[in-house]
Parts: sequence; structure tokens; C-alpha cells
Amino acid sequence: MRVTQIIAGAEYGGAETFFIRLVIALHRAGINQQVFIRHHPERADILRLNGLKPIEAKFGGALDFKTPRLLEREVRKFSPDIVLSWMNRASNMAPVGDFLRVGRLGGYYDLKYYKKCDHLIGNTENITEYLVGEGWPAEKVHYLPNFVTQAAASSTPRQAFFTPETVPL
Repeated sequence: MRVTQIIAGAEYGGAETFFIRLVIALHRAGINQQVFIRHHPERADILRLNGLKPIEAKFGGALDFKTPRLLEREVRKFSPDIVLSWMNRASNMAPVGDFLRVGRLGGYYDLKYYKKCDHLIGNTENITEYLVGEGWPAEKVHYLPNFVTQAAASSTPRQAFFTPETVPL
């Protein structure tokens, strides 16, 4: 299995955090991946430290002609089975080809950015309902929540919030 993952991504965010965890987990599971990210040194370093070779691009606005050409050229060379694009900009810039196109949404986005996708993933059940309600065939809409860490955390003393022990937080 060969998978290309594309995220333009903000500096910080839930999708960006989950992207890192998912890409690393798939790499550890032996999935051959090609990974594109917006220029972000810390994110690129984390991926490299975990054995991946991210390709960084500008992912600019309407006048960014370089990023779509880079994506087209590199994806064609990699020849993936699946291209998974994360959110609007990456989905809009992702190339078409002889592979399955999947868009991942973490919100109620304008679906004009996902016209080239074969399937859509929503990270909440309500988002998947929205996608079907907007006309996507139910059999091409999938629910995949963001994984959360299960690390136990100690409770914070109520005094830190100036809250008496008898008052609920």
C-alpha cells in the first residue's frame, strides 16, 4: 500500500496534531507514505525523527502556482494507491490521477474544495451527517475520529482555581 498525505495546516491545531500521530503510526505499521506539509520546521523535524521524509511546500493562495505543480510531479513519481488530503487547501491543490482521492474534514467546510475526491472522511458523526446532507453518497462518507492519547493525568488542586472543595468544576 502506498499513501500520499497532504496537509497545508496551520501552525497549531487539532488536525495538525492528529496528522502527525496518524502519519507516524502508519509508518510504524509499515505503510509506505509520501508526506507533504506546509513549511513548518518543528513539524518537519518531528516527522524526520520518526523516519519520514516530509516534502515542504508553500501552500499559498490563488497565485501559488508552484505548490500544485510540485504535488502533481511528486505524486506522479510516487504512484500512490491513495491520496489523502487534509482540509480545504490541500484538497483543492491535490492532483487527480490513477489513485483513490480521499478528503478529510474536521469542520463543516464548503464542499467546493472536495469536488475531485472519491470519498470523504469526517472526524465527527455530525460532520458525516452534514456531508451526506450536502449530497455526498452515504457509501462514500466515512467517520474516523481523531485518536486521543490515554495518558493518565493527575487532578489539579481546586485551590489553583480558587474553588472550594464542595463546589463542582
